[in-house]
Amino acid sequence: MLHAPRIPELAQRDRFVRRAVAEGRVLTLADEENASVPSQKVAGRTVQLFWSSPLEAERWAEALAGNSELQDISLEVFATDILPGIAKAKGFAGTDWVSDPIEAEIDPRDLLIRLQIEAVPPYAAAARAKAEVYYVGGDDSPLVTPGTQKPRSADRLHV
Repeated sequence: MLHAPRIPELAQRDRFVRRAVAEGRVLTLADEENASVPSQKVAGRTVQLFWSSPLEAERWAEALAGNSELQDISLEVFATDILPGIAKAKGFAGTDWVSDPIEAEIDPRDLLIRLQIEAVPPYAAAARAKAEVYYVGGDDSPLVTPGTQKPRSADRLHV
């Protein structure tokens, strides 16, 4: 049976989600080999480390990799590529590890759901403020997005 996150881990996850959505990005170590550690809770699983705070990310980069080099990952890439990849590999996402003894190991599918829920209000506010959206056709499904500029591609329809 998979471990159930404790309340401090859930609070840490929720802070991570709020900051990641607000910033539109997450951070991890530039050296991807050092950005993954063995799970302390489930034998044989790994935890890929991510931060929403540049200060904590730099501290951990120094501790784990010996330098402060980081990768800046857009929220879109994080949600569409990285989290599904971690889920497929049956790993966990480590969110905002700090010097405290709280080292959250979050199921990437749960993290993705939380990110999507947190992103809805700013998304709706952007659509309301712009007063227009674009219908964007994609390989997986259609996507409706607030307009920031008129699309130039034929697979987008102004609504």
